[in-house]
Amino acid sequence: MPARLLSLLCLAAACVLGACAASGSSKQTTRLRHGDLALAGAEMRERFAAARFLEGRTPDSPPMRIVIRRLENLSSDRVPIAEQWAMVSGLIADRGVQQAARERGVVFQLPPEKAALLRETGVEYPALLPEHNPTHVLRATIRSVVRGGPTRGTGPADVRKDVYLISYEVEEIDSREVVWQADVEFAREARGLLVD
Repeated sequence: MPARLLSLLCLAAACVLGACAASGSSKQTTRLRHGDLALAGAEMRERFAAARFLEGRTPDSPPMRIVIRRLENLSSDRVPIAEQWAMVSGLIADRGVQQAARERGVVFQLPPEKAALLRETGVEYPALLPEHNPTHVLRATIRSVVRGGPTRGTGPADVRKDVYLISYEVEEIDSREVVWQADVEFAREARGLLVD
């Protein structure tokens, strides 16, 4: 009797595991992936290097000191703090952005907590200075909207779509004027019942 019960339990477990594997649930997700953030960052780097507020500036222009802030997560997804910093640091660490900054008299600065964190880990960014009398602030925000419902009009929800919007802005500190702002939007969709 115990052998039969054990074999039934093993059979039940195999069926459950087989059903989970067959549903492909690991591929059906609307969650953010590192690649999504990397593509968004790449698009922003191109836009920042060509920003209008940098036009007409030369290396001899009055210094523009831009301090960075980490990404503010207002989405329904979890974004680790390391990714939040990476989304902004990646923008200003890009060679094209660094070249544009040098040509236009722009210096990027780190807030004290980020500079201390980098020092603790032994990472040095010679082009990035600790925050000192900044003239501008670079911020980024991620937002999302979630939609779900049945594909046939009635019944259980079997499709979910998350639309993400990542916004970057540079604000002049003295005037509080936003001198540059750009957005990138993308969506992720998953199909299948919640139990899948």
